[in-house]
Amino acid sequence: MPGSSRVILLGVDSSLAESVLRQIEERDLDIGRLHAVSPADVEVERSFRGEMLGLDALEDFVWQAGDRVLVTGRSAWVSRQFDAIRAGGGEVVALGAVAGAEAYARAAGRFISSLGANGGIEWVSLTAFLPVSLAGQSGVDELASQTRSLFAMEDVEPETFPMRIAFNLIPEARALGEDGSAAFERALAASVRAAHGGCDAQASAVWCPVFYGGAISLQVRLGRRLDLAALRARIGETAGLTLFDVDLPGGVPTPASDAQDSDNVFVGRVRRMDERTCGAWLVFDIDRIEATALVDALEIMIEKKAI
Repeated sequence: MPGSSRVILLGVDSSLAESVLRQIEERDLDIGRLHAVSPADVEVERSFRGEMLGLDALEDFVWQAGDRVLVTGRSAWVSRQFDAIRAGGGEVVALGAVAGAEAYARAAGRFISSLGANGGIEWVSLTAFLPVSLAGQSGVDELASQTRSLFAMEDVEPETFPMRIAFNLIPEARALGEDGSAAFERALAASVRAAHGGCDAQASAVWCPVFYGGAISLQVRLGRRLDLAALRARIGETAGLTLFDVDLPGGVPTPASDAQDSDNVFVGRVRRMDERTCGAWLVFDIDRIEATALVDALEIMIEKKAI
């Protein structure tokens, strides 16, 4: 039987929340009543285990000791609740302060692990292509409304993004550090360095007019000569990777067509850039990767009878 602790989704309006709910159902986790908290003006419907999930208004919600709060929202108001949760004795279960960065690091890490440890990793360079869903529901709504407006020959006014996102690319430029890098880029590079022996890692990020699904253009420099045939074989043997690299038009994975609702990272454009450097194109479902990590943490709490 579940204990007295409450399990709470903070930010149920996001696509990540939907993926978390689906995974809790798939694993049939015994969590008792699930609470979902969002601002009162958020209008969203979510089903859970065959019933509509009731929503608790943030403005009236009282955090309690023992609360286990899964952070599924990507809007700015979410992080402002952390102090109140902890002050009330609750525990925040999140994937880092920068939305999505951990998912990109995990996806890249799966490919890097297929390179093997022999010879080491000298450096990693990543360009992360960000869907508008990482900016929250407002990002999704903005791309949809701008697209409709442009087809109707109407002017568009950006709100969530600094300039028009429809039919455009925008370099990530929020929260720039002294080195000129954005918070997302710093968080992604730091996660890759930490996971792979402190190797040099550089990251860039670009907002794309794509609703869902992440992509990475990746280059990895090895401490040994690259054996491309052996690498392809290892990709096929590495859990969580799917090689999708056919020498035909359309023979590469894309966010819109291949990675939705999949636990795997799809790999294309595997190539040797020089004797010790390989390149690859990765596509993955950001929500699925993040939801898996959150629900894994929840399942561990249940096994330890912390819920």
